[in-house]
Amino acid sequence: MTAIITNICQWVVLARDLLNRSSNVILLDEFDKAPAVFHSAFYQMFDEGILVDKHYVADISKAIIICTSNYKSREEIKKS
Repeated sequence: MTAIITNICQWVVLARDLLNRSSNVILLDEFDKAPAVFHSAFYQMFDEGILVDKHYVADISKAIIICTSNYKSREEIKKS
């Protein structure tokens, strides 16, 4: 699966695409640069292994989720 999320409006496409897959690798590149509202949208996905929107419920419990960032030090992480 290839999905590029450039804004929260594409969230539905991600949920729909994940429905019929038994496993996935989900890459959230430069996750640190996304707005805080975007981060909170992923809490249920990270905690419970499901992705819910107003049209779909996708079980992603077998997915590997990778979040990348461009932090250069632990101090920079603590500041954000």
